[in-house]
Amino acid sequence: MKLNYKLYKIRVSKIIGVFSLLILLSYSTTTSAQIAQGSFGYYTDANRFAQTIPTMGANARIQGIGGAATAIGGDISSASVNPAGLGFLQRSEITFSPSLSFLGSDATYNLDSQNLPTEDSKLNFNFAQLGAAFVLPSNNSSGYKGGAFSISYSRLNSFHRRTSYEGTNSENSIIDYFLNQADGIPWNAIYPSGGATDLLALAYDAYLINEDFDYDNGGQNTYYSPVPIAPTQQRETIDYLGSQSQWNFAYGGNYNDKLFFGAGLGIQSFKYKEEKRYEETVTGNPINPNQVKALNSLVIGENLSINGTGVNLTAGIIYRPIYAVRLGASIMTPTYFAVDDTYNANLRVLYNNYNFGDDDSGNPIILNDTDQINTLDVESTYNMTTPLRASLGAAFFVGKFGFISADVDFINYQSSKLLSPPQEFSFTADNQTIKNLYASTMNYRVGAELRIKTFYLRGGIGLYGNTMKEEFRLENDDAFQTRISGGLGIHKKAFYIDLAVVQQASNTIYTPYNLSDNSNPSIDIKNTTTNVVATVGFHF
Repeated sequence: MKLNYKLYKIRVSKIIGVFSLLILLSYSTTTSAQIAQGSFGYYTDANRFAQTIPTMGANARIQGIGGAATAIGGDISSASVNPAGLGFLQRSEITFSPSLSFLGSDATYNLDSQNLPTEDSKLNFNFAQLGAAFVLPSNNSSGYKGGAFSISYSRLNSFHRRTSYEGTNSENSIIDYFLNQADGIPWNAIYPSGGATDLLALAYDAYLINEDFDYDNGGQNTYYSPVPIAPTQQRETIDYLGSQSQWNFAYGGNYNDKLFFGAGLGIQSFKYKEEKRYEETVTGNPINPNQVKALNSLVIGENLSINGTGVNLTAGIIYRPIYAVRLGASIMTPTYFAVDDTYNANLRVLYNNYNFGDDDSGNPIILNDTDQINTLDVESTYNMTTPLRASLGAAFFVGKFGFISADVDFINYQSSKLLSPPQEFSFTADNQTIKNLYASTMNYRVGAELRIKTFYLRGGIGLYGNTMKEEFRLENDDAFQTRISGGLGIHKKAFYIDLAVVQQASNTIYTPYNLSDNSNPSIDIKNTTTNVVATVGFHF
């Protein structure tokens, strides 16, 4: 810690410190005006964990038809899509659906026109779905013909990804961001008495920013940096890890082969990790020739871990007015989560034998290589609800030769909400930011299956709406994320094998830091994902 007179304690300094940086790393400056004052950044979690795709955790058959399964039925994956579909099952079964994901990322640093995209890739093995369904026939002579109960696991979301970029910046540095963030913070409060809880405190402790005691140049509670502007090589690697999944306990019944109904309980959980390593290396002399080179390089590490467990209910119906037509509807209640997260950061600075000045005793302070300095582990616990999801679907069958199916989902991402944190701070601003930034969206899915005796061919497409309001989307953000799928299968009396391939792509923009004049770097990122899913099922 640089100065001995520090400082008084701020009760929520940990929370403010952690998320003041995360807020600006998540959105461009075009949206910053819509971030309500006092937001801690939890609104990004509410959006991230609300974007589940139930059909992503379906077996290969349902994924092969693009997930258009609200009105299909007769499949164990109905438990997570529309439980009424379990009422079509005629035989008990057990299924396993291993999946292999090929994850690609191309990142282009926009301030360096000579810079080529940095390509990254990752391979992830997982289980998309597994479970068992038990048919429970009825001997009742009335219209009720029994149904099926199922226990199944569905993988709803995958966070695995690696992104890296690099480029030359001659205009600014992340130190400029620290100066912007520090402006106005009392000198005796920038480093909490209990220890550093954010990068800003680390930057101060490492002399990257310092109190500006020259009142003519700034005044009370302003800061300066001894590091001059010089060309730097900026690079960063970000590893995203984790997934979101749900255990489904569902029942579907059959009334007179006309009306099928069902309901289920979902126990949902997620684990999310984000590991960042950001580096700036000075590659040239200061732009101002009257200044000396003070810095060689700096390296920043950040680690964020978020875990949550929640519960929801799903209910649905399928109506078959004639044999060839099925009409379906389902609704999933908001998922109520209990969430905890942990954040920490570290910083290492390599100075160029820089004479910072004299200490209180008149001895020179010479800055060279510093040891890595670390924040405390900052832990938070809170509650969160994600939006209700309503779905409608229709399917048209052509005898035993196959079918065409279509779905639409309705989701209002503005309805996500953060609740009842035990810490002494308010979520009012974060909840207002959710309403400011996020939109009501619709998802569309269309699929088809062709049957040739025991052999099946499938194809489908899904369009998933952007969760951001149109006026706040980044430049390359599409209105929809597209998932294209195809598959095939062989069904025998005692078992079946299905295979599906799902391809999706998305464009995003990432900013390592934001400056008020919009001169900060941004990175155009193209993400691609190819999932290969195989399902093996056995009837019993």
